[in-house]
Amino acid sequence: MEKEQEKKKKSSTSSKSTTTSSKKEDEKKDDKKEEPKPEDKGGSLAPQDEAKKDEKKEESAVFVPPAPDEKVKPFLDMRHKTLTAMISIRKAADYLHLLDVIDKEKDAQWFLQFPLADDGDMYEVAQKIGEKKLLVVTEPELTLQVNSLRERNIPAELAHAGAKLALVPRFDGTQGLKEWLPDVGRLIGQGLPRETALAAVTLEPARALGLDKQLGSLEKGKTANLALWSGDPFEPSSRVEAVMLDGKFVIGDLK
Repeated sequence: MEKEQEKKKKSSTSSKSTTTSSKKEDEKKDDKKEEPKPEDKGGSLAPQDEAKKDEKKEESAVFVPPAPDEKVKPFLDMRHKTLTAMISIRKAADYLHLLDVIDKEKDAQWFLQFPLADDGDMYEVAQKIGEKKLLVVTEPELTLQVNSLRERNIPAELAHAGAKLALVPRFDGTQGLKEWLPDVGRLIGQGLPRETALAAVTLEPARALGLDKQLGSLEKGKTANLALWSGDPFEPSSRVEAVMLDGKFVIGDLK
């Protein structure tokens, strides 16, 4: 009996000590959890900590725009004036629809390109294009009015309305280049001002390429690229007699 009582005393004592130690550990944990932060004690952060806190707030307040989609990036560049767009259309209705969109972009830089064909109706919007003083890239082509045999000189109509012209060969290849200036000459014969035609094969194409500060006209500081002709370059009988590139003759010589 005595032995059993002693065992009971020992087990109760050990359970008490275990309970006491677990209570102490819990109290320590609670003390750690409830330990107030410097700002909770009514105090303030150290100057360094306050500065870091303010910096983090400022960084989180700065808006970082997402990277633009590659498909819309050219349009954004046009809006920010870092890119000039050549917009291709085919019909007068295309131009009117384009105005519905592009007129809202006041800072956008752009010009037009369209082909000339007998089924085209760009003469319907020539006046509107001229009012905006737009640069138009097209071919030196005489066309017929839709559903008629009336011949139209649309490049001349655009020029008289106030548009700028850049006339390019009607097709690629050596033959296209040979016929280029005589084709422009036919437009001159049908009402295109000669000075406008000359700019249309020199300065205005350079402007379309963004090279008008270096090329396209005889001015101080520009690259000396010249073609010297035996006569009027728009006459089929005229021939190139000399070519100068960057100030040096590469074909012929004036000496």
